Amino acid sequence: MTSAVPPPSAGRNRETTYPTSPPEHLSSDILHHAEKTSMFFKSLADPTRLSILYLITTHPDGRVSSNALAQALGISAPTVTHHMKKLVSARLVTREQVGKWAYHSLHPDNADTVAKIFAAVTAA
Repeated sequence: MTSAVPPPSAGRNRETTYPTSPPEHLSSDILHHAEKTSMFFKSLADPTRLSILYLITTHPDGRVSSNALAQALGISAPTVTHHMKKLVSARLVTREQVGKWAYHSLHPDNADTVAKIFAAVTAA
């Protein structure tokens, strides 16, 4: 009885070629969206930033001052500022200056997404 299975080297004489540029269907808009999505998830990858988002999400007023965040988390005001810059850049939060105080709230474009993430995590 002979085997119908070809030897491992059969049919592998062709070289595989890969495109040197993105396919036409990957427009710059899609690549830009991927960059924004990457920034979104990188921002969520830090425990302090997640804590900040959670405090803002669960606050009755929907906004929290930088000072209150620093006190609640036991970190310095400059550390809060550092993390807030990243969250603002990722469009996860907004910043509103009221006198000498900076208040932060969820960005309207991503508020539902952030709330759903915390709901899913706390339900698990």
